[in-house]
Amino acid sequence: MKTKKIIVFDFDKTLTKEDTLFGFFVFAGNKDFYFYFKVLYYVFLMILTKVKWIENRKLKSKGIKLFLSKLNKETLNFKFKNYHKKIQFNSLYSDVEYDEDTKYYVLSGAFQEYIRPIFPNFVTVFGSTIKYKNDVANDLLINCYKENKVRLLKENNIEVVDTFYTDSISDFEVAKMAKEIIIVKGDNFIRCSNIEDFINYFKK
Repeated sequence: MKTKKIIVFDFDKTLTKEDTLFGFFVFAGNKDFYFYFKVLYYVFLMILTKVKWIENRKLKSKGIKLFLSKLNKETLNFKFKNYHKKIQFNSLYSDVEYDEDTKYYVLSGAFQEYIRPIFPNFVTVFGSTIKYKNDVANDLLINCYKENKVRLLKENNIEVVDTFYTDSISDFEVAKMAKEIIIVKGDNFIRCSNIEDFINYFKK
């Protein structure tokens, strides 16, 4: 039996033009009196995460509590299903030609619930997930980030990736599994023949 090729995509800024998680919080959050103060506070937390003062998991957890904590599961599912209309995709997303000899995976730190409907059923999607309490969004359950992406792949018996598309050094752990790494910057593609090329690109 012929072994299928494994292609893995990151999502935000790899298949999209911008970060979708922040966009989802803005899209889904209740537009009450405090909404814009929450947005400003979350942007401040994003900056702190960028300079590594707070962890990625804490940022997402705070986003859920700020914007989603008053939404029940039914309301949130409705927002998940409709958010994809707001996402701007790039040329890579548009140009992917699926074939039956390849297995496709999408790994994202954004929420799996709004990413899954975007792709055909034969594409496996792993993303971060939300923890619910009394049927209301409460916290982050799974943070699909860094080594957790590798764990999810290995739990599905993926030890080696043929081609991996990403825009970020944060995907270093998955990149180590790949025979070919393609860094996506807008509509430009930088092919890395090994993990050293990948590291050196982000050191520039």
